[in-house]
Amino acid sequence: TVHSSQRELVNLFARRLVGVINESPMLLQSSPALHVVALLFSLGRLGCKYNPNHDASSAHRRLQLVSEIPSFEEKDLERLSSTNLILLTRALVMLDAIDHDSSILDSTLNVLERRLSTLDVSLCGLVEALGVQAKKPKRATGSDNTIDRSRHLLIETAKSMLCGQLELMPSSDLRRIIHVYATLPINEVDPFMDA
Repeated sequence: TVHSSQRELVNLFARRLVGVINESPMLLQSSPALHVVALLFSLGRLGCKYNPNHDASSAHRRLQLVSEIPSFEEKDLERLSSTNLILLTRALVMLDAIDHDSSILDSTLNVLERRLSTLDVSLCGLVEALGVQAKKPKRATGSDNTIDRSRHLLIETAKSMLCGQLELMPSSDLRRIIHVYATLPINEVDPFMDA
């Protein structure tokens, strides 16, 4: 949360940061995966959107990231911690990256799905990001499959939480998760709501 007197400074910083990244596309491509995840998450939190089709000369004024988001190889994603994979998922959703390329989110979901039974981090951020993604309209080529996978991963997350994590979860986290599931069609969340 930013005080109103500092909001313009934050907006100026965000626009300048996006401008530097747009002017130097190799910045994202040559950085380690962990740094890229942190940067993408920060850009998403600042309200930036991924739009590779926007005019690069003025994109930063509208917080439009035009530099290509690196397509992480499977081995790079496997090296990231579960926390960082969840941050990457949240970043891709906040940036609306699926509207232009669903392959990065799809690869991230593949790795997360394999780790689902062993996730030892808070699932709130993941559930919220996947809830937002699952409710998005199907616009981009290939996004139908990713949205269906998002829904599937949401249901699997619910089942995973039923296996012992529900009783240990703080009530604030439980409220956040119930809020996400309450906005989806009831047939998709029966396993969670029955608990």
